[in-house]
Amino acid sequence: MNSKSRVRIPGHLLSPWLVLLATMSLQAQLITRVNFSAAEGYVDGPLWGQPAGRGTPTWTSVSENTGDTYVPEDGIRHICQSITNGALCIRPDQNLGTLTSVMYWTFPFPVQRKGPITVTWDWQFFPTNEIPTDYDPTNNNYQATLQGTDVGFTLSDSANRTLGDSAVWAVFNELSTPTRLGGLCDSRYNGSGEYGTCGGGGNWNDKGPQYKDGKKLQMKMVAYFGNPDDPANDSYDVWAQREGEELWHTTVNDFYPDGKFPMRRCPGEADGDPKLDCITMWLNTGVYGTYLLIDNIQVTGPDPIETYSIGLNFGADEADGSKSGTLAATDKAGMPAVAQVNWNNLKLAQRGQRNPILADVAARPNPPPSPSCGARPTRGPPPVAARRTMRSAARTRRC
Repeated sequence: MNSKSRVRIPGHLLSPWLVLLATMSLQAQLITRVNFSAAEGYVDGPLWGQPAGRGTPTWTSVSENTGDTYVPEDGIRHICQSITNGALCIRPDQNLGTLTSVMYWTFPFPVQRKGPITVTWDWQFFPTNEIPTDYDPTNNNYQATLQGTDVGFTLSDSANRTLGDSAVWAVFNELSTPTRLGGLCDSRYNGSGEYGTCGGGGNWNDKGPQYKDGKKLQMKMVAYFGNPDDPANDSYDVWAQREGEELWHTTVNDFYPDGKFPMRRCPGEADGDPKLDCITMWLNTGVYGTYLLIDNIQVTGPDPIETYSIGLNFGADEADGSKSGTLAATDKAGMPAVAQVNWNNLKLAQRGQRNPILADVAARPNPPPSPSCGARPTRGPPPVAARRTMRSAARTRRC
């Protein structure tokens, strides 16, 4: 769960003792996150099979050209997709290598049968040419002369790979929500104002922000599917922003002035089971010596996570034993933005005291998860033999 713990102090205190609220922020449903970090199991080197040895999904080549090639011009091995300093590095070989076809690769995530599904990521192109001092990213004044690439990012239904010439290798017309760095950063539409065309066709929009000067782009893609009652079912939106600059809605044109391009290949076309279950990328071409970095991939689903909050009412029994600071289960306390019921009344320390802790979930009491390993109730000191056993266990076990 992608959330941050916060501690809040309500403004209205029903006791002279401190009343404290710990709450979890409401966040979108996290499906998968890829930061290419060492903490996730990534190491510098070829992408395939990473992250290794963690029982988690791995990146896999789904094309005959794996990107592991040999460039006779330099007499060296050339790896087109690798992990470098905590990011995915894509290095085109400009078809100078021994393999010259388009490269596709994929990363699976848990099957999703209903949208909207949102994916965000960053990508940044690094050219070898100098950028002219009068370069203007708003009018394409050097569009024809600056170096570029052809790298794409899409969500896909893995079963649709059976629709092409091979049941294993991916091709362009099997992808659902294609966006790319090509002439510029744009997306592909499939239709002339209608939805449900599917079939793998369409055209590139050729509208979007520039990237050839090396500016980082922050991306957001939303896929709408699994809802046959929606006239715009099986469609998607893409937004792209040059870091610190104007936000572009790249899935807008005269046919679809409000956005939502029809997907190129709809989920379930191959097997009748509409779903999205993987990220697919491609490398078509690019200038030898240039490279592209991709990072901060996050896929989220449509179901929000319920907010859990734990209210702690310290010293509820009061120093004089009057218990005037005790809150009933239905007493609502706290600042308006974070007020809740189901407070935990914590009394002054007493040996043998053991109160279960409750969380408040939309005004419903809910017990929290079981205590973490190594925790023990406050029942007074254990016997000497038990203390020795616990000390011994503590040397070998960590939470």
